Amino acid sequence: MKRIILTALLSISMSFTAFAGQWQKDANGWWYQYDDGSYPYDEWILIQSECYYFDHNGYMLSDTITPDGYQVDKDGKCNAGPKAVSNNGIRCWNENASIAIEGEPVPLYESEYHHGKLCYILDDSVGTFRLPSSKCNINPAGHEIWLRGIIYPDGQIMSLKETVVYPLEYDRDYNMDFTGEGLSAYELSQFCNNHDVNIWIEIVDKETEIPMGYCSQRVVLRYASPASIPTGEIG
Repeated sequence: MKRIILTALLSISMSFTAFAGQWQKDANGWWYQYDDGSYPYDEWILIQSECYYFDHNGYMLSDTITPDGYQVDKDGKCNAGPKAVSNNGIRCWNENASIAIEGEPVPLYESEYHHGKLCYILDDSVGTFRLPSSKCNINPAGHEIWLRGIIYPDGQIMSLKETVVYPLEYDRDYNMDFTGEGLSAYELSQFCNNHDVNIWIEIVDKETEIPMGYCSQRVVLRYASPASIPTGEIG
């Protein structure tokens, strides 16, 4: 079995590289539009070295306390101190993690947007992932992995099952099955497609205390459907 690191298809970046975009304003306030037309919501974003929180409708919060308990000033900038804010929480700088997918070969697909989130598309042969030590520099002792199947009833984000929590270990195979039912990769892909499930893999910082819980960096996955666009193979 050949193991491939899909850096172009599937990687978690914790160096806070911001998406290209520009600020927009309307009668309701300021929001940020990415070059692809999408926009952040319910999350922190790092823009030109400053940290901003965008609410459920995509508008920047200002002169208030964010849902996770941080003060933002009249210009929307976070006053949390010397730490950096990633798109899902507070983290230290210069920490990197990449996910490796196994397969022989691995079909590749174009990324897709589902429920407002960019999803990396997996083939139905993919059932495991790992964090290769050659591509990561985060401290395993201070982090763990959360694996969740996410559904969106009435537009709300909900976990379909209990969160699967793994200790963070480099070069270990992690099963992507969040159901606890021992599904094969193909069975998991069918389950996810039949129930409109996105898979979230989160690298969680256990050492950062915020009122709403741990913070993390997230990659959102989805299994290919008949409408997914293949782009080639690596194998």
